[in-house]
Amino acid sequence: LNCQGWTCEPWVEGRAFEPGDVLAIRDRVRQFHRLTKCVPYRPGVAGAMDIALSKSPGTLVPDNMPREVLDRCLLSWEAVSGASVGAVHGDINAGNLIWSEDGEPALIDWDEARRDYRFFDDLQVAPSADRNKPEQLRAALAWEVFSCWRAEPERAHQLADDLLNGG
Repeated sequence: LNCQGWTCEPWVEGRAFEPGDVLAIRDRVRQFHRLTKCVPYRPGVAGAMDIALSKSPGTLVPDNMPREVLDRCLLSWEAVSGASVGAVHGDINAGNLIWSEDGEPALIDWDEARRDYRFFDDLQVAPSADRNKPEQLRAALAWEVFSCWRAEPERAHQLADDLLNGG
C-alpha cells in the first residue's frame, strides 16, 4: 500500500538475525545502493551531506549543540564530500534484520532512512578496520553525535567527547 508518500508493508514472519549474520547481507546492501543512487530526497529529512553543504545549517542544528561540536561535525562531513551518495537505511544491525521463512533477509525499521553518504551503511555491514577510511569513520561518528543530540543526549555527549578528541 502506498498513499501520499506513506507505505504499509506486509508483515514478515521469520527469525531474528544474530550479530554475526549481518555480514551476510553486505552484497545486497551494495546492490541496493547502486540501484538507489538517483532516489529523490525524503521530504523533511536532511542527511549529513545536506547539512554540510547548507548555506545556513543553523536551521537544521539541534538546540543547544555547542558550536565546537557542530564545527567538528561539519568538518568531518566536508572531508568526505566526494563520497558516493544514495538512499541509506541508517541503522543496519541484527535487531533490524529478519531471516524470512523462505530464507531471505528482510531489513526493517526504516525510520532513519535518508539520502546520504552510502558508506554510512557500508560501515555497518562491513566494519573491517583495514578497509575503512579514518575520515569515513569520523563522518559516521559525527552523524551519530548529530542525530542523537535530541533523542539520546547522554549518549550524544559521550560520542561528542570522542569526536572532539580525535575519534
